[in-house]
Amino acid sequence: MKFSISQKDLQKHIQIAQKAISARNTIQILDGILFEAKDGALHLYSTDSEISIHTQVPCTVHKEGRIVLQGNMIANITRKLPNDTVHVEGNQKQVEIICKNSKFQLVSYNPDEYPPMPSIQEEFSMEISAKDWKQAVRQTIFATGQDDSKPVLRGVLFDVRQDGLFLVALDGFRIALKKLPFLKEDVSFIIPGRALQEIQKIAHDDQLISIVSNQRNMEFYLGDTTFTTKLLDGQFIDYKPLLNTTSNVFFTVDRKELYDAFERASLLSGEERANLIKLHLEDDHCSITSNTEMGQVFETVYGSLEGEELEIAFNARYLLEGLKEVQAETVKLSFSGPLKPLLITSTDEEEGYTYLVLPVRLGQGAR
Repeated sequence: MKFSISQKDLQKHIQIAQKAISARNTIQILDGILFEAKDGALHLYSTDSEISIHTQVPCTVHKEGRIVLQGNMIANITRKLPNDTVHVEGNQKQVEIICKNSKFQLVSYNPDEYPPMPSIQEEFSMEISAKDWKQAVRQTIFATGQDDSKPVLRGVLFDVRQDGLFLVALDGFRIALKKLPFLKEDVSFIIPGRALQEIQKIAHDDQLISIVSNQRNMEFYLGDTTFTTKLLDGQFIDYKPLLNTTSNVFFTVDRKELYDAFERASLLSGEERANLIKLHLEDDHCSITSNTEMGQVFETVYGSLEGEELEIAFNARYLLEGLKEVQAETVKLSFSGPLKPLLITSTDEEEGYTYLVLPVRLGQGAR
């Protein structure tokens, strides 16, 4: 194999391929990236058996062929090379890399041992702008579970219904839901959180993402890169009844003012007592307090209250993470009682974002 390519192009696509290499991998060949020069392009393949990446870039191919190089090593080398043309030549045992006055001779793996990329028989397909997709993922992925005993909660539910496409994440303490305008047959998949995080790093806002799936794998086409992930098996929790709560207290408020107040109120507690903050809603305002061994903090945020006076407590981090992802300038907080979940929604209905968080039970001495 022999090809020539710019250092910037080579570095960019190696960095993309690296995202499918797992630090926990125990199979040596999967530490590598498969390089294939053919048809006037360099193709890079990587996989950890859960996610797989194929990315390609035009280059000058002098001789077609395939090699496998250790991923982190070739990434470090390429990053440090001069901004010039890189010349690569080698076989299944040894590869030579020359760029300006730098020369490396590297041991390569046998490309015949590299596993083939997965192929998908299409059962579902759609297109979406990368900007919309990235926002939807960002608004939900933070609420995925981290408990290995419940692997389905480590993913985001991709739920297509008659009234739209819903991305849903929950961890037992909160639910983040984003609705996108999309009409197709009812179908649902659970996409691993790690795969979605890596796609966030690859996708550009001005791209169009094509998605193809069956019940086992989902494929994302992002320009010159194809990203494939295995889907999670199992039954996702039925989230719909959890969101159908009957609220009787509503507080509409400026999102940034509320977020800033929550953030300041949480400064004294750190991780202590689950970062507890208390809300007291009355008249035209919400009083926010936190009482820790380090001291006390008091905040007041003004808004519009409908319903009776209410006192309720939450983990501050959960409130902050949900509020941070609302795009509208104002939010509506809907309460059903001191022990019932809080629903946070955007006042802009077109945003289609809903966040549910469970309260913390207040003991008699904490009230």
